[in-house]
Amino acid sequence: MASTIKLSSSIILIFCFLLLSCEESAKQDNPFHSIHPATDPLMNYAFVDALDEAPVNFPEAWNRESLRKAGIKKITMYSRGGKSPDDTLEQFVLDYQKDWSVLHYKGYKLDESRDAWTSGTIIHKKNDLSGEILFTKHFGIKKLLKTSISKIPDGYLLLRSKTGNRFDTTWLTGTLDRPKALISKIGRTLFSIDLYLPEGSSTQQIVNAFHRLPFSEEVIAGTQCTVIFTRKGRPQTAFLLNEQFSQVAKTRSWTYTKDFRIATYKEWIGSSVIKDMSWEYGSSSLPERLIINRKMYFYHYE
Repeated sequence: MASTIKLSSSIILIFCFLLLSCEESAKQDNPFHSIHPATDPLMNYAFVDALDEAPVNFPEAWNRESLRKAGIKKITMYSRGGKSPDDTLEQFVLDYQKDWSVLHYKGYKLDESRDAWTSGTIIHKKNDLSGEILFTKHFGIKKLLKTSISKIPDGYLLLRSKTGNRFDTTWLTGTLDRPKALISKIGRTLFSIDLYLPEGSSTQQIVNAFHRLPFSEEVIAGTQCTVIFTRKGRPQTAFLLNEQFSQVAKTRSWTYTKDFRIATYKEWIGSSVIKDMSWEYGSSSLPERLIINRKMYFYHYE
């Protein structure tokens, strides 16, 4: 009888230990604060196409304010493959410091070298995009790449340094999470204009929006113009426009889950899909996997 009682007590203790271990494991698996994707998107959706690229010329696609609210200080995105299917083949590491105002970025191609393939720092003022992007290594080549970000009344101005005291320019109106326009110049030449307008905007409304820009009709006519339609601030579809501002080709599309998390992104040149991205989620609101053109990446958060 005593042996039976001891055995029962041992079983109960083991069960309690396993239960506590599971609870602790669950806490460790998701130690971050909950955020609502409708009000605190984890990424700046207009720029998710750049998630697998080094943010050399433009800020990273992740939303720093949402990361701060969630308590995520480090993101690693990696793919498997190489000599062994379980090896890490490619890796992007985003390490946020100083209350998320400083991002140390490193990219690796581990089948070629254990050293970082790309390395740089992106500094923002607290609660402000202004600052600078400074990379010291890109595509395995040691080279200083610098972009300054200045606050202007209607948005931000990004100046990418080139040789001979020359610059390429990007003018962002609005904010990263809700852009209104993205205008790019190569040297002194206006290259492209992307305008973000509410879904359902008429052709005349599109024309009026372009004419409100501080450029002549002749300059705009020689520029690649795109309209991106949005719904509640989230981009939906993008169309290339002709000189009469008529839509001639769909160039990009975004879809979302029922709770407003990014689900897919596609990009076209003509009829060919050049980028096809889809996200997979687990029990939390954080993406666990990202598939880009049939290549799978995994996420790890700290």
